[in-house]
Amino acid sequence: MDFESLKRGYGNLWRKAVIKPEWQSRIDRAVAKIAAGRAQYEAVEALTGVPWRFIGALHMMESGCDFRTHLHNGDPLTARTRQAPPGRPAAAPANGRTYTWQESAIDALRLKGLHLVDSWTIERILYEAERYNGWGYMLHKIMSAYVWSGTNLYTRGKYTRDGHLDFNAVSLQAGIATLMKGLMEMQTLQDFLKPFAAVVPLLARSIGGDHDHVARLALGEALETEAKTGPVATDEAALLGALADLPISPLLTVLRAAEGVIGSIIPAPAEAPAPAGIVTIPAEAPAAGTAFDSLFGGALTGWKTYLAIGGAVIINGLAALHVAPGLLTPDTVNLIDVVLAGFGGASLISKIERLFGNARTPAQ
Repeated sequence: MDFESLKRGYGNLWRKAVIKPEWQSRIDRAVAKIAAGRAQYEAVEALTGVPWRFIGALHMMESGCDFRTHLHNGDPLTARTRQAPPGRPAAAPANGRTYTWQESAIDALRLKGLHLVDSWTIERILYEAERYNGWGYMLHKIMSAYVWSGTNLYTRGKYTRDGHLDFNAVSLQAGIATLMKGLMEMQTLQDFLKPFAAVVPLLARSIGGDHDHVARLALGEALETEAKTGPVATDEAALLGALADLPISPLLTVLRAAEGVIGSIIPAPAEAPAPAGIVTIPAEAPAAGTAFDSLFGGALTGWKTYLAIGGAVIINGLAALHVAPGLLTPDTVNLIDVVLAGFGGASLISKIERLFGNARTPAQ
């Protein structure tokens, strides 16, 4: 069963595969669990070259991401494996007592020659996933539960124990392909949010603060020159309306352009920069209240807060209604709320998150 002869078939199956809607919440939980172990998977990736997502998906399949077990088959790390493949790792534990998850995982991946793969396409991941579990499904001409369970391509058939294929058994565990689709959806949303996280802190420090006038002018000019909106007044309503009408890509272009102007004028803050990936949430200065403010229990701080309100309400509302659950997982909704909090005020976004969080709770 060589890769080159099967590569095209795996590619075609990947494009046809769709996650079953009724599986989505189960997959979201599995993906979140894999993401939680990312640091340990990346440490093994650094030593083997095997992508961390694939390592995490294998770990989920073999033991539900239990770091007390062998990646080979889910046996306890307190001794060598007993199930297939038995007697692994062949070397004694490095600490003389029990195996660490990392040393066992490296042994499992090298045993299958995965450290020798030089190009990790999705076709290669699917091929190696099936090879890792064994070719029994393919030899019996049925779709592998290990790879395709949870997608529209799989119906029934499962190895209920080593060497025994029950053609009527149905797997209730999300397969490797299903997990990879879930992990890719999560990464897509995170990549989408990165540009916002990059520009939000500076804008939030500027608007409503000592450099409010500069920030408004910079946004107005960016809207006119980058988004071709024509002249835009720099009052709150006009700026908010113009920004709200923009598609995502032009909106990011406008924000980046405005940030460039603001950054060239405003001196760098004296305090140490926040760690990479962390959005700084500035303290909010008191502001005069409006009728709308009273709905949220206090005064807001200008158009940036209104923009954050809209984003938080939309994202949390969609999550509460279970729209796009593969993208709007609890982790990604929390990340969005952190970004919006930096843009519009932490206390306000927290209220919105709690309001919709209560609506989401029964369905989780």
